[in-house]
Amino acid sequence: MGTNSGLPTQLVEWTTDQLGWNGRCRFSPLGTGVGARTYLVSPTGIPARVRSRRSPDAVLRILPNRSPEFASGVLSREARVLRVLDGAVIAPVVLGVDATGAEAGQPALLTSRLPGRAMTLSKGSDWSWVAMTRKIAGVLVDVHGAIPAGDPAVPSVGFDWLQPTALGVTAEYAPNPWGGFWHELHGLAEETKVAATGFIQRDFRVVHLLWRRLGSQVSGIFGWERAGYGPRGWDLARARLDLTLQCGGSEAADLVAAAYEEAEGEPLGDRRFWDLAVGLSSIDALDSWGRGYAELGRGDLKLQTLQVRLLEFLRHR
Repeated sequence: MGTNSGLPTQLVEWTTDQLGWNGRCRFSPLGTGVGARTYLVSPTGIPARVRSRRSPDAVLRILPNRSPEFASGVLSREARVLRVLDGAVIAPVVLGVDATGAEAGQPALLTSRLPGRAMTLSKGSDWSWVAMTRKIAGVLVDVHGAIPAGDPAVPSVGFDWLQPTALGVTAEYAPNPWGGFWHELHGLAEETKVAATGFIQRDFRVVHLLWRRLGSQVSGIFGWERAGYGPRGWDLARARLDLTLQCGGSEAADLVAAAYEEAEGEPLGDRRFWDLAVGLSSIDALDSWGRGYAELGRGDLKLQTLQVRLLEFLRHR
């Protein structure tokens, strides 16, 4: 087994080989996603004051609870997008990838460690709502402008489930209290063109931003495994929902939308459609989102609270 990690020796050896480290290293869990595990990889025996210069920490991602085929697809896609980004935004740099697991023993992705730490927001915090939402919106504008259209290495994001025919079936069988919203989304789908409008992160949430100090500077963005060409309205609605779940009410969500549209110079359009699409597609994810919030110190955001706030989000116009 790997040093101080519980990880297989083959995976540990592949990691240290990719990093060019001789000797032992430490693997510290950074949290879990849906089927994913992430580790901070640090060399041992090197003082911290020189480690950042000679052997900076890295981040290892694996998906041990998913099939090798699924894990291979997710991690190879993420590596491909990160390589195309290549410093265009504050995203990790790929240090090594074994999509098939032939060398690491399982599909694995190794990236640079971004500075800063993830945080959650809440009403009553000692920072300016306007300043914070402007920073978040500015980062999203940068993401959407990071990769021009037409790069063959960037995949397209599928939204076939938002076609009117598919939504009609879903709306017919959707249970309360969500059924009415599904019917509304179905109606809007008849007049909304669901098409790729540029590069999107697809999982743009405030908890996927790293901060040097809350309210001062965004130092990194993670969670790129689903990025590609798609409708930008999805990203903005995703950020709006995340803010609503964390803070309650609509103030922060509306501020970030206004700041985004101001920076872009024009209204995004179809905002109600994308709020409904993102909100309804997140119903089953609330439990995992709640666990993620708890890991960041927000144990108050229980499932019932998140469900109530999701309803608030869907009702807000």
